[in-house]
Amino acid sequence: MTLATCKSLCSQYKYYGVEYGGECYCGNSLATPGGAGGDGQGTFGTVVSSSQCSTPCPGGPSQTTCGGPWRVWIDTVTPSITGCYVDNSQRVLNYKASVDYGSMTLATCKSLCSQYKYYGVEYGGECYCGNSLATPGGAGGDGQGTFGTVVSSSQCSTPCPGGPSQTTCGGPWRVWVDTVA
Repeated sequence: MTLATCKSLCSQYKYYGVEYGGECYCGNSLATPGGAGGDGQGTFGTVVSSSQCSTPCPGGPSQTTCGGPWRVWIDTVTPSITGCYVDNSQRVLNYKASVDYGSMTLATCKSLCSQYKYYGVEYGGECYCGNSLATPGGAGGDGQGTFGTVVSSSQCSTPCPGGPSQTTCGGPWRVWVDTVA
């Protein structure tokens, strides 16, 4: 087991963790701390010194550790959010930075959203920013698809009017989202 292997196995979750050198765990939330640890030491679910997570990863570099006995090393899985999302009037990204159907580019929108985590372009000229994505659910603005879900990039095929010619800036009720950093 390696950290990368566990992270890959948990790609559909928010967290991954490796325990005792070879056990991989995935989850979308962390357990509520309380009670004794599995070895009777410490409190279940609390952060401990990294020295207690010193079991080597059998498949990794010698300096890499994968938890310990009754100690799980936890990190977040950061799946790529880049993609084409179904939008509606609630907006996948909640701040409208600009509307410019004459010269919008991906770089322009990214620059306008420099103080945010994400930027998105829609319908060739709309630029949106946000630090989180909206919770999926409900119909798309065009009555098609589910709001906030990723769809084929072919649905984000409206050209960016500011070029270059091969770049696209979302589509009708479809926002192309990427990270600013």
